[in-house]
Amino acid sequence: MRSFNSPIIRGCNYEVNGSENTDNPDTGIFPTPFITEIEIVPKPNSDLLQVTINGFNFDVNSVVKFNSNSIVIVETQFVNPMQIIVCIEASQNGTFDVVVCNNTLTSGKTGNGKVIIRKSSITWIDFCELSLNEIEVEATKGVQLFKDLERGIWAGGTSNDFFGRGVKFPKYIWKRADELEFSFVFTVRGTNPSFLFGIGTPEIEVNNLGSQALFASEIQLFYDNGRFNRFLGGGRVRNWAQDVQANLRFEKDVFYKVTFKKSGKVDSKVCIHTVEKGNYDVNLELIGEYTVQDNPANNPVLIPYWNAVKTSDIFIAALGVPI
Repeated sequence: MRSFNSPIIRGCNYEVNGSENTDNPDTGIFPTPFITEIEIVPKPNSDLLQVTINGFNFDVNSVVKFNSNSIVIVETQFVNPMQIIVCIEASQNGTFDVVVCNNTLTSGKTGNGKVIIRKSSITWIDFCELSLNEIEVEATKGVQLFKDLERGIWAGGTSNDFFGRGVKFPKYIWKRADELEFSFVFTVRGTNPSFLFGIGTPEIEVNNLGSQALFASEIQLFYDNGRFNRFLGGGRVRNWAQDVQANLRFEKDVFYKVTFKKSGKVDSKVCIHTVEKGNYDVNLELIGEYTVQDNPANNPVLIPYWNAVKTSDIFIAALGVPI
């Protein structure tokens, strides 16, 4: 196996079997490369996409090109004559042509030379702006949502179970396999609020949470008696808790954004930032970053989920849902 890191290469238009692809100046015999299959996945612990190109007649000096300036090749690895791996930055979604070039010879249209890029973007659902009748939820019987114009929504009602009060947001749904990013924004008042908020599934029965309500979600940030130090979840595959070795307290009237990278999968990051009200894309200060460990949750479909503790001391200001 032989590998190398390439300089950054921007995608560009190319001529199939034309004279523009003369990146390899050496003389000699260069067989025509052929693409049989292309696979694309997120690169672990990175914001890059990893594109695996399978075929034959690849060479250590082969050059990979895309037909779009929105794609930037930042790493190239020649695996063997049948496989090349490139890691890319992609600023646009779409279907793009890719060719492998051996001097003036290219894979052109001889094989399956297309890659589909689908990067997520975030849409903010601002509960400070929406009226209550515009907010679609499924909630435990007796749970009622109220709105504070400056802070967002809070939960009251007649259901007195402290943590067994589930609220689902079924309108906002995505697939676990897409490893998309999800965020929620909240603020607190008082000295010792409690709440759980994070990622659930459409299958959670909010009126049948039972004695294990704390573990019905896939993953939630657990804040109790004015302190954050663990995640809970497991999606009832197994009651799961992760102590994050933190003792974080949220200050009143500060807006915080909790972001689950890659849908909270194992080895992904969960980040907590301060933000300004209504300007949730801009992170002000990172106050916590944690890595998810050994969570057994595996439901293929995900939604925002809230264990809506009956208190007016915790407000959900916004959801950052993937689209």
